[in-house]
Amino acid sequence: MMRGDSDWGTITENAVRSTAWLEGAGLFNSFEYKGIVIKNRRFNSGRAGLISLLEEHPEGIVIYRSGIHAMVLTDYTDGIFYLADTGGFGPAYTRFPETQMAQNANSGLTIDNVDQIWYVESPDVSIVSNDLTVSAGYSTSNTEFSWNQVENADYYNLRIWKDKLWEGDDFKTEWDCKDTKCDLKLPSGTYFAYVDVVYPDDSYKMTNVVEFKVEDGTLLYFEQGNSSAETVFSWNSVDGASSYDLKIWKDHKVWDGEAYHIEWGITGTEFSTVLPAGKYEAYLDTTKNEEYVKMSNIISFEIKNGSKLSVETGTENQATSFEWNSIPNAKSFNLKIWKDKLWDGDSYFEKSNLTELSYDVLLPKGYYEAYVDSIFDDDTYNMSNVIKFTIEKNSLKGDCNNDGTISAADIVALKKWLLNIEGAEINIDTADFNQNGSVDILDFIMLKAHFL
Repeated sequence: MMRGDSDWGTITENAVRSTAWLEGAGLFNSFEYKGIVIKNRRFNSGRAGLISLLEEHPEGIVIYRSGIHAMVLTDYTDGIFYLADTGGFGPAYTRFPETQMAQNANSGLTIDNVDQIWYVESPDVSIVSNDLTVSAGYSTSNTEFSWNQVENADYYNLRIWKDKLWEGDDFKTEWDCKDTKCDLKLPSGTYFAYVDVVYPDDSYKMTNVVEFKVEDGTLLYFEQGNSSAETVFSWNSVDGASSYDLKIWKDHKVWDGEAYHIEWGITGTEFSTVLPAGKYEAYLDTTKNEEYVKMSNIISFEIKNGSKLSVETGTENQATSFEWNSIPNAKSFNLKIWKDKLWDGDSYFEKSNLTELSYDVLLPKGYYEAYVDSIFDDDTYNMSNVIKFTIEKNSLKGDCNNDGTISAADIVALKKWLLNIEGAEINIDTADFNQNGSVDILDFIMLKAHFL
């Protein structure tokens, strides 16, 4: 792979075994497979010597303690040796640090007791320079990749593996990059990345491999209010978070001057506040054990002048009253009511071009959501807060005609219904005066006695 072979995936342990391995003895001192020449030699140069060899052989080397065990020494990164072991002693088929060699109780091999090595003598394998850098983001923000410009390079392919390098298909590849940087949003997890530098003749070399971790981030949402109604901020819970700090800038970008408002130490996942008209940017800091650990996405929004809608809930037979405040330059108001969920299908009731600041309407029992639009001279509009309310059924005993009072009209309505006169209608629930589950002459007698 490092020297640009397109069939590198066919060079497997089983494919090489007959050429490189002697049953009962181990690896041959030297062998050749598909033009790759492997050599063996004695080694006594210690850690410094191994570091130097890895610089010469970025593909890795095999280290061995005579009569004990062999492992692949893959790289030396950030002051730590990393290895791989397919012999069953180490964490199988994965890259692991030197500290985990101690798990190999049956092998006895250590970095300090190596006395033989195997390495690739030819062809020469080289990587371009160890120049790929990764600034890991969170699952809610971009991870930034950058690398140096390479002379004569045609383009670059950024290759990313999740969990294990080269195991299965790559997680993501950004093909044909002409630039030397790339920003990607990745889900939480452990990743390995490198860049293939591709030349005009379609040959390529790879950069260093970078391992990095993307942690769960905080995703900030908002339900926009107006100058009279609350704006609601909400976010996902983060494991181990002790609190959240919401930071809001008005008429500026975040960090441009002082914040307009900071709400410190929120322990839940929601915060509501009324903001004056203006343009805003905001984000959320997550805190664990009084230490800042991560920042959310930045949201941008605009608060406009708007009405605050309130409701005095009625019943089936008593009108529900809506009221709202006036705002500058509004010429009229449109009241919109949905039965059940807002914007789920057509509205249940609308009243347009209202010039007063209140409206009463009789609604049947059920759950409702409503708002009022303020209409301006240029026919633009601004939506108020959303109110949610429930209309209960009429529970006034004896109100047979559902008009909200008990009167002679209820007695007449019940009499016509009992006589089965055509067109007679009553509210069965409220006409059942004695609440025995049926409406009969006894309910008529009790209603008449109650009224008189």
